[in-house]
Amino acid sequence: MRKTRIVVLLVGMCILTAALAAPVFAADVQALIEKFISDPVAGIDQMIALAQEDPETAALVLAGVAERSVEIRRTDPTLADSLESGISLVCIGLVHIDPYACALIVNTVKDRVPEIGERVEKIAVAVGLEEQYLRAASPVSP
Repeated sequence: MRKTRIVVLLVGMCILTAALAAPVFAADVQALIEKFISDPVAGIDQMIALAQEDPETAALVLAGVAERSVEIRRTDPTLADSLESGISLVCIGLVHIDPYACALIVNTVKDRVPEIGERVEKIAVAVGLEEQYLRAASPVSP
């Protein structure tokens, strides 16, 4: 009986921790999106480093940047082009360092913003990303 209570308590704590962490994670992703948009050049290096440590978060951030790029294009096409180029440059930087992270980013961006994702995919494949990585990596959902 006592073991059952402990297990129930531990499961409850895990659920509570996950519920509390989700908004913080979303806020972190949102902050990284804003940071990338405000300085795409610095954002490229930051996203390459993040993709090597946490490819799922990097994929979500860059998919968010792609979504915002579509909105920004209406008022500032030059910034939108810079953001889309930044996403491509992150993938180019990752092709030989971490092809799985590159494929995860490509597929996540392609899932959320197909027109940008397809351009990024063409560039990544042209630079050397193998199709097997693209087939193996499923898009990340928030």
